[in-house]
Amino acid sequence: MKNIELINARLASGFKRATHAANAYGWNPNTYRSHENGNGPTTEEFANLYAVTFNVEDASKLLSKGREEKIIKIKDESQSLPIRH
Repeated sequence: MKNIELINARLASGFKRATHAANAYGWNPNTYRSHENGNGPTTEEFANLYAVTFNVEDASKLLSKGREEKIIKIKDESQSLPIRH
């Protein structure tokens, strides 16, 4: 699920694209885009960084879990496989 709060904070700061914001602040563009797209978790450390950078009062609004692993149960419980969505 996309991190809408993070996207809105970036847009409010005048950056049209995630890559532009990442490059302007020296962040890894792949990591930042991953946080916006919800592919990777936005940890407390990153949420605080983005909150200060984008002037967001409540950094917790920028937290996200990223993709959550789900377990597919197979007939034999010992062979459950984690899959990513």
